[in-house]
Amino acid sequence: MNHILERKNFYMMAVAFILSFGAIAIIMKLSGYQGLKDVMNINPIYIGIMLLFIFLSLMVDTYRIRDLLLALGEDLSVGYLFKFNLATFFFSYITPFGSGALPITIYLLNKKKIPPNKSLMIFTAKILFSGIFFGTIPPILLIFF
Repeated sequence: MNHILERKNFYMMAVAFILSFGAIAIIMKLSGYQGLKDVMNINPIYIGIMLLFIFLSLMVDTYRIRDLLLALGEDLSVGYLFKFNLATFFFSYITPFGSGALPITIYLLNKKKIPPNKSLMIFTAKILFSGIFFGTIPPILLIFF
């Protein structure tokens, strides 16, 4: 009963996707948006490549959190950290200015008996590493364009 991906959940996820894409298609059709034809002409291989890169970026972030936790003397499974990573991104995106990421980080790690001070260190290090990466690499790449 503790499995997240049960058959019932797959059906509900499929219904949610169908309703979401149906609602988007209806809104686009009623608003007179003509780009829907262009969207349908996208090569499915490109969509697969994009989804692969999204998954790989999530895995890189998951392993980065795992390495930070190992450095602090804590060990959590990669599966839990992947779900943790998805939850923090979700709460970051639905709350104003990403303010929900810190509380959910502390809460989810506290459920696994990791103290709040280590959770705060993980959160801060994650933000700092992202800032260092996106503050240095894109400007360097801009030189070539």
